Amino acid sequence: WDLSVLKEIMRHHGVTQVITDNDNSSTVDSPIEVFENKLFLDTHLDNQQPEITANDFMLLFTSGTTSVPKLVRTSKSSIEHNLSQIQKSLALTKSDVGLIMSPLEHGYGLIGQLLVSLYSGSSMVLFQGEPILSFKQAVTNNNVTILWGVPTNFRMINRLKNTYPSIRMVSSAGAPFPIDIYKEIKESFCNARIINNYGGTEA
Repeated sequence: WDLSVLKEIMRHHGVTQVITDNDNSSTVDSPIEVFENKLFLDTHLDNQQPEITANDFMLLFTSGTTSVPKLVRTSKSSIEHNLSQIQKSLALTKSDVGLIMSPLEHGYGLIGQLLVSLYSGSSMVLFQGEPILSFKQAVTNNNVTILWGVPTNFRMINRLKNTYPSIRMVSSAGAPFPIDIYKEIKESFCNARIINNYGGTEA
């Protein structure tokens, strides 16, 4: 990456925080807040953009939920196999209605929710940027049977102190899944099977 281009991208998008190490802290200007943590930018700043090969279907950059930051290359056959396995393990059918809370630009939102719904022929309800207080209405009005999200979503839902008997499956990914959230989910989603997923970028 050319640092002048990177700075301009950060300014254009209003970036306020950068994860880097001491060696790169001088490359960003105020009001950028620098976290002295050797994670993502220091790994990729000095590298050129990745070369795209004929086998690449998708390039995913991950901060490394359970491992280290990296670029993950995925082929079309890999995505198809992934979708097939998710569909089988969750037993998704055309009669299912999934409520999607994750951003679709993330691997979990795109592959593990949107594409797998299309693959299995099930219906989807996009619930992004909606007030959490309207969650129960969205579930009830759309007869939602599958709920996808991250632990933060479920923590907020649990605070509503409602129950959702129509949901048969709750799938969590994208962050550690504490046992206290799991226990709360069991109360809110009394008929649901609860799954903690690890995506292809987390290995």
